[in-house]
Amino acid sequence: MRTRLLQVSAVLLVVLGAPPVAAAAPEPYIVDPVGDHRGTGDYDIVSVDLAATSARGALVDLVITFTLATEPPTTGVSSYVFGASAKGCGTFYLYTYTSALAAGARRSVLKIYDCLGDAAGETTAYPSLAVRGRSLVHRIPFAKMPPEIRRTVLRGMYAFTAPAEPVLGFTAADVEPSATAFDYATSDKSFRPSG
Repeated sequence: MRTRLLQVSAVLLVVLGAPPVAAAAPEPYIVDPVGDHRGTGDYDIVSVDLAATSARGALVDLVITFTLATEPPTTGVSSYVFGASAKGCGTFYLYTYTSALAAGARRSVLKIYDCLGDAAGETTAYPSLAVRGRSLVHRIPFAKMPPEIRRTVLRGMYAFTAPAEPVLGFTAADVEPSATAFDYATSDKSFRPSG
């Protein structure tokens, strides 16, 4: 009996004393190979991730994070675009750029087209933007977007980088990838802000 108790104790020590195994972090929604771009490394998309923050059960911010191969430039004219189709809302675009008009500062514009119940057919918001090393982190309050976005599903996601329009930085034609894109990435994943 004593031998059996010692064996059980030894097994419990091994099981309970083993270090916990860390769970793997989920893969970003868009993943792109490093080095498949034209131009400098700040045009090279490594990943784009999406998350929704909440407080007391209510959605607060949509967070879209571009991670690049190198730190984004502080000067020059460059653009970073995320797009998706939003069920019940048509098209969803996030466009970040630098330009002469912006005096070299980065600006972000969010456009959501054709949401149900949106009489104007278009919503424009200006996300907060932070640069953290190689990442551009955009925070868009759900309060600034049509209510349908909280319940929608983003599909057909894509991201690209390109030179920005030098004076204005942003034109309506710049939200679709073209031959001027320096890097382009897509995803077949879908994202639902409400989880």
